Amino acid sequence: PPLVYITGYTLKSTPDWPTTTGFINQGSNDVFVARFDTNAPVPLNTLNMSTLVGGAANDHASAIKVNPVGSFSGIYITGWCGQDTVAAIEDFAASNPTFDATHNGGTYDMFVMRLNLPGTGYFFSTFVGTPGTDQAYDIFESAAYVWVVGQTDNAAFPVVAGSFDTSLAGQDAVAMRMDTL
Repeated sequence: PPLVYITGYTLKSTPDWPTTTGFINQGSNDVFVARFDTNAPVPLNTLNMSTLVGGAANDHASAIKVNPVGSFSGIYITGWCGQDTVAAIEDFAASNPTFDATHNGGTYDMFVMRLNLPGTGYFFSTFVGTPGTDQAYDIFESAAYVWVVGQTDNAAFPVVAGSFDTSLAGQDAVAMRMDTL
C-alpha cells in the first residue's frame, strides 16, 4: 500500500506520543519516525509504525528518505543531536560498523541513521561532527551510498583529499557521501 513517512522531534514532556515500537526516549527532545497508510478508509488516519530515538540531550531529525526495495532498503534519517546523546547513538554504533561512535563535544553533532523498514531495528547509526556546531539538513540514498548536506562552524570537520574546499570560512555548508554499510 502507498505509505507516507515523516520524521521530526517531539518533547519528552509529551508522554502520550503514539508509539508502535520503541527505541530510547530519554531527552528533552527526541527524534520520531512514523509511517501512515494512505489507503486507509480515511487517508493518513492509520498509523502503521511510530518510534522514538533519542538520548539525554536534545535530538532533532531534519530529513527522511525511504528505499522500500533491494539490499539497501531502509529508512534513512539525518539531523543533529546534543552532546549527551550517548545512550541512543553510541549504543547503536557499539555493535555496528560506524564512522564515529562518539559525540565530538560540540553543541551539536550530525547523525546519520538507517532503520529497517518495520522500524524495529537499525542497520547503522553514526555521529559526524566537531567540537563546534554541526547540523545535517537533508539526506539522499543511492545504491551503496548516503549523501548528506548540512553546515559546520569548525575547521575540524572531516574532509577527504581532493575535496572541493577544505578550509572553513566562519560557517560553511558541507556535503558528504558515506557508504551505507
